[in-house]
Amino acid sequence: MSLLTIDFVKQNFPLWNKYCLDDEGAPDETILQNEMDIAEMKLGEFVEVNSETITDPIRLHLFNITRKRCFDRIQGDTVFEFVPQIVKEYDDTIALLTSYKNEEISPDGKNINASEKSIKLKAKKRRFKQWFNNDARSDFWNPFS
Repeated sequence: MSLLTIDFVKQNFPLWNKYCLDDEGAPDETILQNEMDIAEMKLGEFVEVNSETITDPIRLHLFNITRKRCFDRIQGDTVFEFVPQIVKEYDDTIALLTSYKNEEISPDGKNINASEKSIKLKAKKRRFKQWFNNDARSDFWNPFS
C-alpha cells in the first residue's frame, strides 16, 4: 500500500499535471504513481515506515520528495537564477532525513543529544587579593589604594 495517495498529491500539488506528462503531453496518473513509488524508495534510504507507522512530518518529507521528482521530469536540467521553492524544500527534507538517519535529531525534529550539547560555562579561576585578577603581584593596579 502506498504511503501517499494520488488524491492527496493532486490536492496539495496542483502543478502535477504540468510535470507528469505522457509522450503526447497529456497528464498521466500512472506517471505520477511511478514517481510516488520511487519517492517511497528514496525515503526508505533514510527511515523505515509503513502505512501504520508513518507520521505527519515523515509524510510531508515524502510529499516533498515526490514533488521534486515530478519537477525534475521537466525542469531537471534547467539552470535558474534563483533556486525554486520546490528545490529548497527538497534540500531541507534531505538534510533533515540525513540528520534523522545519523541519529542527530528525532522524527519530531528535536535534538537527541541535547543534554550533551547544553551550554557549558567556563571561567578562569580568580584569586582575591587586592582585587579580582589573575595576577598575584601586589604592585598590580588597585582602584582602592
